[in-house]
Amino acid sequence: AGLYRNWTAADNITCRRHMGGWFAEWINGSQLIDSSHEVQCSAMEPAKMTSDMKMLLGFGIGGTLLLILIMDICFIVWTCRRNKDQLQTHMATTRSGSEYGVQKTMKWNDNNGVVSPARNSPHPPPSPFKT
Repeated sequence: AGLYRNWTAADNITCRRHMGGWFAEWINGSQLIDSSHEVQCSAMEPAKMTSDMKMLLGFGIGGTLLLILIMDICFIVWTCRRNKDQLQTHMATTRSGSEYGVQKTMKWNDNNGVVSPARNSPHPPPSPFKT
């Protein structure tokens, strides 16, 4: 089981209980069998269908989740940048002199002495015609 399989052909396997687990002995070796080992008896090497299916499912689901995570991070960064730009624009449009206790002043324009209001003034410019 797992991603990797280590197939060993063995003749004359004998298994015995050993300290709460199993101990397998064969002609050219022995192995303590615990919960991380899988022992199968067959005349030839078994197919790795379960391992291949686990890899396919693991990489498919893991890859999909990774792609979704990357898309979420990109969306969050894009949203933060967009909100930051909107916040700066909003702050620039709401800051006027009256909020800071500054009197709005009139500025002279070179157009025949016509006075134009200061920037962001709520009052329209005065008429050049005398009333």
